[in-house]
Amino acid sequence: MKYVLSLGAAAFFLAAFNPSAKAIDPKTGVRLKIELRAQGIPNWLSGREAEWIDANQHRIVGVRVTIDENIPGLIVRIRGHAAFHGDLPFAEGTLLAPDYLQGLAFDLGGPRKNDFDISYQLRLQDAPDTPIVSNGLFAGTRGQSRAMYGLVLVITPKKK
Repeated sequence: MKYVLSLGAAAFFLAAFNPSAKAIDPKTGVRLKIELRAQGIPNWLSGREAEWIDANQHRIVGVRVTIDENIPGLIVRIRGHAAFHGDLPFAEGTLLAPDYLQGLAFDLGGPRKNDFDISYQLRLQDAPDTPIVSNGLFAGTRGQSRAMYGLVLVITPKKK
């Protein structure tokens, strides 16, 4: 099952970290392909920027983020916290965990990293959605055995 943010919800999501952004717009938001790998589902689940990707209560074990625009010098880095393994090191673009993920942190790398913000929110087992966080802050839990079930993510240019 996939949940899509309404235009109003997308505007709220962006406004939390970029008050000048009104909604996802190809001129202000970076186009992304976001994929989740879930236990018991043979294919990657796909979505776009500012859109909830939900594994319908299947535990997430992998995350892949691809920038769909030509932005040389911008890299998405992903760090996870996996059940029974703890914090995993940052990976560029794709993170595959040895067991289900309980939390994530995203940040940007490369020479253009200071030109953009990355903001995200997680859906967890038996818990409310996490607060929206950005730029390397951890979202989720550690040591509570709450599996990650979904994700929404955006990258927006910083105002100069």
